[in-house]
Order: sequence, then C-alpha cells, then structure tokens
Amino acid sequence: MLEAANLSSYANSGLQRGRHDLTWDGGRVELTESSPTVCVGICDDPLGLEDGSISDSMITASSTLNIRTTDNCQPYNARLNHVAADNETVGGWCPSDSDKERPWLQVDLLHQVQIEGVIIQGSPDPLNTPDWDDWVTEYQVQYSDSQTDWTYVSEPSSTTAQTFQGNTDLTTPVKSLFKKPIYARYIRIRPTAYHVWPSMRIELIGCRASIFQITGCSSNISCLADAKSRFISVSWPALNRSASHLVLQYASHEPGDLFPVGNITKVKHTTLSQGGKTRSCDFFVTVTGVNITCPENITVSANLNNFAYVFWSPPVLSFSGVDQSVTVISDHDQGQRFDIGTTLVTNRVLETESQCQFSVTVKDTNPPRFFPACPAYIFRLVDISIPSVSVSWSAFNASDSSPPLLWNSSHQPGDVFQTGEDTVVTYEVTDQEGNSAYCNFTVTVTGVEFQCPANITVATDTGINTTSVSWMQPKVTFNSMNGQASTTENGSGFYDDEDYNYDGGDGSSDNRIDGSDVYQRDNRETGVRLQSDHQPGDLFSIGATQVIYQVQETEIECRFHVIVEDDEPPKVSGCPDDVIIPVTSSSQLVTHSWIPPILTDNSGQDVRVTFNCLPTTFSECNRAGNGSFSVGDTTVRYTARDMSGNRNVCAFTVTVTVVNIVCPANITAFASAGSTTTSVSWSEPVVTGWKGETNFTSNYSPGMTLPIGTYRVSYQQWFAEDDLPLECFFFVVVEGQCPAHNTSDGLRWPAAVAGSVTKSVKRCALTTANAGQPVAVRNCLREKAPLYFRWEEYANQSCGEVEKEVTLENVVEVEVSKANAVEVAGFLASQTSKSSEDAQDFEAVSSILENIAEAGSGNVKVAELVLDTVSNVILTVGRTTDTESQPTKIDAKSSSAIVQSVEAQISLTLQQEGQISIRQDSIHVEAVSLDSTLATEGLSFVSVKQSTTLDPRQGPLAHTDVKTLHSTVIPKDLDVLASAQLPSNIIGLLQSPNANKTSGQLQASFLIYADDTLFQSASLRKYRGENNSTRKVAGSVVSLTVENVELINLTEPLVIAFKVISEITYQYKLVIKTEALETFSAFVTAKNGLVSDFRYKN
Repeated sequence: MLEAANLSSYANSGLQRGRHDLTWDGGRVELTESSPTVCVGICDDPLGLEDGSISDSMITASSTLNIRTTDNCQPYNARLNHVAADNETVGGWCPSDSDKERPWLQVDLLHQVQIEGVIIQGSPDPLNTPDWDDWVTEYQVQYSDSQTDWTYVSEPSSTTAQTFQGNTDLTTPVKSLFKKPIYARYIRIRPTAYHVWPSMRIELIGCRASIFQITGCSSNISCLADAKSRFISVSWPALNRSASHLVLQYASHEPGDLFPVGNITKVKHTTLSQGGKTRSCDFFVTVTGVNITCPENITVSANLNNFAYVFWSPPVLSFSGVDQSVTVISDHDQGQRFDIGTTLVTNRVLETESQCQFSVTVKDTNPPRFFPACPAYIFRLVDISIPSVSVSWSAFNASDSSPPLLWNSSHQPGDVFQTGEDTVVTYEVTDQEGNSAYCNFTVTVTGVEFQCPANITVATDTGINTTSVSWMQPKVTFNSMNGQASTTENGSGFYDDEDYNYDGGDGSSDNRIDGSDVYQRDNRETGVRLQSDHQPGDLFSIGATQVIYQVQETEIECRFHVIVEDDEPPKVSGCPDDVIIPVTSSSQLVTHSWIPPILTDNSGQDVRVTFNCLPTTFSECNRAGNGSFSVGDTTVRYTARDMSGNRNVCAFTVTVTVVNIVCPANITAFASAGSTTTSVSWSEPVVTGWKGETNFTSNYSPGMTLPIGTYRVSYQQWFAEDDLPLECFFFVVVEGQCPAHNTSDGLRWPAAVAGSVTKSVKRCALTTANAGQPVAVRNCLREKAPLYFRWEEYANQSCGEVEKEVTLENVVEVEVSKANAVEVAGFLASQTSKSSEDAQDFEAVSSILENIAEAGSGNVKVAELVLDTVSNVILTVGRTTDTESQPTKIDAKSSSAIVQSVEAQISLTLQQEGQISIRQDSIHVEAVSLDSTLATEGLSFVSVKQSTTLDPRQGPLAHTDVKTLHSTVIPKDLDVLASAQLPSNIIGLLQSPNANKTSGQLQASFLIYADDTLFQSASLRKYRGENNSTRKVAGSVVSLTVENVELINLTEPLVIAFKVISEITYQYKLVIKTEALETFSAFVTAKNGLVSDFRYKN
C-alpha cells in the first residue's frame, strides 16, 4: 500500500488532517506500487449482534466478572445498544478483575464471512453508579477459521497489529473499517486500553448475505482511478465462497477483469442448484476517473523571525463518470511554518496515481537588526571654559538573514565634539536583499557652573540629636544652545548613572554618584547631575556641618554650612508611678524604695540632676531611691538639665494611708418552707482608706447553699507588697421554716420560721370583740439536725363576744391579712357609701386602706372594694365642696396614703391576675400585663366620652370608659378626654426577670380620677375665685404607673394629653432623663390647657 505518513488530506474539497480511508457505497480502492489499480467490492451490513441474529451461544469471552446477578457482564450482553430489561444487569460484557489486562470477546459466525469492520460502544450500569461508567478506549482485532491460528488485523503494508480507537464516553458508538476486508469464521476483539473497566458492546460490519444467503451475490461496486488511465482491474468475492452446492452456469465477467474508466458496467451470473433451479446474480461496476489541480504558486514575506505561516486554497477535483467521495493527501499542512526560500508542495488523490504540485516561496523583507541596541542620547558635562571634548560610545553590530552587510556612518567613537552644541550621529547598514536599517542618536556637550545657597540653621528632631535638613538646589548656569537650567524635585526627570557615559567612564558602578540631584534645561528633557557629600533631606547632628557641591566630571564646586541647634529638654524614662502604702495606725512610719528614673538627653551627653522631697508631714528620702514616710502625701522630685540649658522633671507622690476592713452586718436567711438549705448572698467587705484593687479570701462565698445553722464568715485582705494582713468576720444564720399546712379540722397555717408562734390564716370576724385576731395559734419548734424544725399542736383562741356595732375606729385597729382582706374591704366600702361622715373620716379610711394594701392580697374582689371606697370618698367630698363656702380639706398625709394604697392594691392585683378593668363612678382603672412583642408600636390608654348627658369634668365618670390601644396612634373618631401614650422604645428598658436576659412582661396601669379631691393642688387652692368661690381643677386627674422599668435617657416622649373646655387639646410631652427608676408614676392635673401638678415617684 502507498505510505501516507506526515500527510494531510482533503475530503469533498474540505481540509481534514491525517490519513483517512476512502470508502463509498459498494467498493474499496486498493493501490499498490507494482500492480495496476484493483477495485474490490465492500459490504457494510450489520452482521447480527444487535438484532439477535447471532445467537447467545455464538458469543464467548476469556472471562466474566461475577457481580450482583448471574446475568451481569455475560458475553451475550455485548450487543450494540443492549440494555438489560431488569434494570439491574450491566448492559455489556466485562471480564473478571484478574483478566483486565489481556481479555478478549469472541464471535463465531459458523462459517467464513467477509468482515469489513467493527462498531464499539461503552457498557452502562443501570444503577447509575459513577464508578461503573466503563468503556474501551483502544482495541485490536484477531480473526481465524480454526480457533488455533489467530491473525491480527494489521496496519497497511505491514504485519504490525493495527490499534483501533475506541470510545470517549458511555453511549456514543464508534465505527472503524479495516483497510481491506478479511474472510474468517471467528473474530476476537481484544481491549488494550480502557476507562475504569474493559467493558463493551459491539457490532460486526460485513457481508450479511454471505452468512444468511446461499447465492453470495455481490453488491454494486464503485471504484476510483486516475483520469489518465483507460482501464482498471476490479475484483469481488467468488460467487460460491459461502454456497458450495451452487454450480456456476454463466458469468459475464470474472473477478480481476479490466473495466473501462468513466463507465458503468453490468456484471451478470447464472447458477444452477442441485435441485435444478436456476438463479441469477446481477450487479454494476462503476469506475470513476479523477483529476486533481493545485493552486497557483505562492510568494509571501517572512515575519520578523524570518519565516512565515502559509495557507492556500484546496486543490480542485474533476471527475469522469459518476462523482465519488475521495481523500486527498498532502506532504505539507495548511498553516505550517515555511522558512525563507522555495518549497514544493505535492497533493495526491489517495489510492490513485492522480497528483499535482505547487511552490511556496518566502522572501526576506526584514532590515538588519542592531545588537546591542542603537546607543541612546549621549550627554556630556564639561567645565564651561573647555571648548571641545572627545566622546566615545560602546561598539555595536547588526545581524541579518541575508549577509554580508554593508556599513556607513557619520562619526566614530572617540571623535571630538564642540562644547555647547548638539551633534547627530548616523549609522546605516544594508543586507544583500537591499533592506536597510538606521541608527541615529544625539551627542550633547554642555559647559556648566553654579552657586550654593546661604547657611542654614535648624533644631534637632524630637528624641534624637539629628534632624533632616532640606534646601534649595544650587543655581546652575549652562553654556548650551538649549538655554539655562530650572531646578526640579529629586527624582523628577531622574536618570540613573548608567544613562550617562562620561569621559573616561562607561556608566558602571565605579562611576555612580549616590543621591545626585537632577536639573532640567529649559527646552530639553535631558538631565544634568551634581554630586555632593550631603543631599537635601539628609540627617545632620548637633553643631555646624559643611556641605560641598560639585558638578560631576568637573572641578567646579560651592560650599555652605548646616547648623543644628538643641532645644529639646532631657528625656525622663521610668519615672515611678504614684504609690499608696496601707498602714493600720496613723502613727506608723514606713520605708519605701523605688527605682530612680533614667534621665537622658537627645544630645547623647550627660545631664545635671537635682533631687528633693516635699512632704506634707515628716519624711526622709534620698536620690538613690529610699525613704521613710509618715501618714500623708509626699512628693518626690527629680529635675534634669542638659548642656543647652533645657530642663525636665520627674515627680511622683508617695501616699501613706490608714486602712481597715469592714465586713457586712450579721445576716439571717430563711430556707424555703420545708427545706433544710438555702442560697445566701451578701456584699463583700469594704476596705476603708483604700481606692485600689482588693484580693479578698474567705471561707465562704456569696451565693453558696448553706444548711440550717450558724456560720462564721471571715474575710482576709492581703497587701503583699507591704506585708499587711487585714481580717474581719460576721455571722450568717440560716433559719428553717415549717411548711404551710392544713390541719384535719380545716384550719390553714402559713409557713413559719422555726422558733416562732404562727397565727392561723382564719381570723375572727369584724363583728366579734377580737376582730382580725387568729382563731388559733401554733408553735414552729426548732429541732436538732437532721429534723431542724417541727409543727407543734395548735391552741384555739376565742373571738370574744359579738359586737352590736362596728365602726371605722374599731376596724382601724383590726389586723388585716389575706384571709380577711375581702371582709375588711367590703366593710369599708359599705361604711363609706352609707354615711358621708364616715366617707369624710379621711384619717381612718386611709389607715384601713393602708392595712389592706399591706396584707398583700392580689384578689380582684379586694381591688374592686378598695376602688369602691375611694370612689365614695371622692363623691362625698365633691358634693360637700359644691354646697359649702369653705372647701372640705383632706390633709396631705391622708390623701397621699389613699392614693398610694390604691396604687399598691392595683399593682398586687395586676401581678396576680395580669389584667384589671374596674369602673367606678369617680375612678376608672385599666391595668394590663402584656407580652412585650405586643407593644412594639407603643401603648396608649385613653379615657373616652360615651354620652353627651354629663361632662365628666364636672361630675362622676359614669359616662366615660377607658380603652387600651397597642399603638401610640389614637384614632380620630374617638372622643378622647384624657390619654397617656408610652413610647415603643420603653420595651428596651424592661428589667429581665430571668437569668437569660429575655424581655419580661410590660405591666402598666392607668387610673382616671373624676377630679382633684385626692390631690392637694396648692398652687390653685390657695387662691379664691369670684364671690369667694373655691378653685378646682376643671377636669380629671390621670395616674400612670409602669412596673419594672429603668428609665435612662428615654429617646421618645411620654405624652399625656387632656381635652379642655374650649375643646382645645393640650399635649404635655415628658421626656424622662433619670438614672434608675423601678416604678414610674406620673400625676398630671390640667385646666384650660395648663398643667398644674406633675410628679413622679420611685
């Protein structure tokens, strides 16, 4: 076969790289160097693996992988596009693990068959396991008729086994045709490279009829030949190769006959079977001539690297007869590199003698290249008195691909150049192709002189004996056609020394001048350089330093002085801190030592030091760091002066103070009822006379859980540096409590402290002589551990005779408890409603109300009766005031006690019930306990008018109501008489009730009093009205209480508003700025828009 190494190919006039088989329907072209063209028929039928025509028993393998099921990886699964029906079996064949390196899959075709190629495909895993996505990437093919002598399908014109390219993914079939057909019964596929596992599915391509038909008739045959040939030899399989029982009766042509180029010839065969039946076999042989025409010769210019990448048009193909798909090969690739010169390119139609040629010429159009590079601008400085100077530069050369080179120049290194002039030096070099390169540069020789600045005086930098000093650059005068110089900042237009080749130097490090300054001439950007032993910005020490400037490469110089003065005082390091020394007696004299300070000066010279002590009492001390000190303050002072007279001081105070440790008072703590232990906390001791840190040690710690008993708690404070111990102690007594208990006769007993007498919960009725007294008493006895406490049997007590009449004076003396709070409150409400005289007995009423509040009952019924009583008092006093010339007065103590009792009772009930809404004729209460999240937009209480019959500011509140709004916005359709608005940010001020700091409940109560009866507004009452009438607040009084808040810089206002007679609403905006309030209450009275009384209480 014709070799096709290093060739590129064209197919259908499109460029394809490498060698490709020339195939078409029905035939194959084979060219040999020693024989005429032979055309052999080709079949491309699937041989039956995919469609099952080849049975399972005809497919075997070297091994099988045993995995999951018995059907997995079996050879009969190796059918193209096979997928297992059970969705569990691997859809292909896979060898065992030990056989992965040289496995094979074999197909038995039962008899010799014409085989043209193989289709191969990967093997899928139905479980979609990524590790089992397998396919074969390379394989080889063997064939045999006996299973003993195997032959590899080989490379063309070679005995080397051909390696075919396999798959690159799991599912795409890859088809490979043999260079020529093979005839065999057995085929083996041998994987040589694979992805994960050598697993595959296949199909064989060939003449299916040779297996399943008895005639063995060939298909139509198409062949290619050089258009200049007249005939070619065409062959096909012998008719009886797969059907030996047939007898050839007639043949118009035999395999190997010559067929005309450009024609279609019909081939006819007739056969006779043993049964006497006649059969015909007809097919056509088409021979097409092909001619190839190359493009015109190509000429291009080389790139800067003296070669070119060249592209051309594909050759033109022409055919005689029927057009065919052909492959064109070339000995050069499109776009490959071509060196300078002419190269012949040959194109050939594969497997024919038809070929053409053209030339590619690469021309040299590049000029020569200088190396090293052409010199840059050359600048020389000389003394202004020198008329000319010799200037040299480094030698340079040139390279080119077309030597030899011709040189021409205007000057040579070492020529003389005039001072004050610019001279252009020109070099020209030309190669043999006429390409020229040029090198031009300018040589400038300038004369120079200059003048230094005046002397400079500065001070040292802080902490050191030097300073950085800057100055204006010296004035430079040039003898140059480019004008005079202008000074620039350091670094502006700066050139390294390598940029200059001075006379006698080559710009190397031996000729560099560090820290040089640059000057620009007026109309050229070329710098000149000065050298100096100092530069602007250098550090200078104390004293006078001479600075010398010199023009580089000349002897011209100027001089000035930099004078550095020291005005910085000495530095004090390690000045001792003030010290406090504790003592236990005012008469003690203590010794104290310290490390003297380090006194230095930025000049580096010694400093003069003076030392003294200035005690408030008798003390002795010295400069070495020792002293004796009495109680009081002593100032120790070091004064330092340097050689320039600058002064600094180190001063510290030694304080001797009398200290003592004071423990808290003795503590009595109570264990929970029925418990034998409790947690006890206390404040740590106070060290008097001491403001520093403490390091207390103690045998007990605050918060410890202690059993019932008495404990001596001792504290020690140790001043280690002064070897001074202090100690104090106190006692903690933990008392036990008998638990609350109900006796069998129904008496209830509250928890009681051991060693105390306890009263029964049940009390004598108010109508008895011993009203309010317990019906029985009982001792809670102390016992030894581990019992600690025990209830004793109780003793009954008599309630006495039944009283005929009970008065306020009797009830004032009655002890009120949670058990009889309802009874007492009911009596009080009843008494004050029956008689105006009892309602005006303010002192008795206020005392009983205080007793009720102190009983601690949060019963709603108690709260209702208390408010009923207060309403009765307000109504009674109000009627009296309206009918009498002199107003009824409630002394401030009684009125304050009534108001505070109401507040206390409302607070107790709110804590127990969480919601209170009580309406009396002259007092309304609305109290809420809300989750803080419900008040994120603020909270408002509003008193709303419900009837136009009465004005609430002139009488009871019977026709008003109180509403709670979860917002600071009040609807406009409400007829609001008074309101209080809490801002939303009050939520952030709530005190957390638990250790995890979560927000607690927002508890607030809003009270509306019909008038100011219970509030002594002295600013109004001390004045009389017309006809000696009494002044009153014309409206209601508001009380607002917010529980458990700490008001610190409230950023939004708390607004209280009233509706006045003139129908004008007055808003009193109050912003609280207080450090800490546990309970906040505001009382406001208003008349005609004037706030007359406001107060808050803790």
